[in-house]
Amino acid sequence: MAPASLNVMSAGSAPTRDDAAAAVASSGAARRSTTPDLICVGGIPGAGKTTAIRAARRQLPELIAIDPEDVYRPLRAAIGAAVPYRAWRWLVHGLHTARLLGHLVMGPSSGRVLVVHEPSTRSRRRLRFVQAARRLGWQPALLYVDTGPELSRTGQVERGRVLPAASFDRHCARWARLAADLDDHPADLDRGSWSQVLLTDRAGAAAAIRRLCRGV
Repeated sequence: MAPASLNVMSAGSAPTRDDAAAAVASSGAARRSTTPDLICVGGIPGAGKTTAIRAARRQLPELIAIDPEDVYRPLRAAIGAAVPYRAWRWLVHGLHTARLLGHLVMGPSSGRVLVVHEPSTRSRRRLRFVQAARRLGWQPALLYVDTGPELSRTGQVERGRVLPAASFDRHCARWARLAADLDDHPADLDRGSWSQVLLTDRAGAAAAIRRLCRGV
């Protein structure tokens, strides 16, 4: 298995972070020719992962989306607005994880691509996830949506799932450390377990998912 390299996909002319990331992307490190059948869409809460997955799903019938939003909305309708989300966030996360594990265990399906909403800022959780996927026969790619904290907080409010400030700050701190590692040693992420590691901005996220699904 060849290690992944960092590839920057941006909707605009400038990369999403600094010139170091752009240099890594343009250094000539080739992407794997194998089209991934599992795409993990990462980024801090509110970065735009759900919006990107939803937009890509409208155009790609082969895409199977595993997104906590699909759990949250029916539960919110059943529970009602009077009960704050923080009281049943654990239920959304638990059902989302159970649904994800169910699809992983079933293994890849020809002509289908599993797209998973997962922040992927926790290194141990991310490593366990990609190693399990590999053992079950998946070809996993990791796509990070790089969005700043202020815009991400707005995204949380818009979606109706707002994290406590302390929890969100921890996500942001982990992402800052991870971003530096991606700039310096992208091939070392999770012991080289990802077939591709990509970085995009919010505006380019849906297009990046579509490109990954089509292998272009």
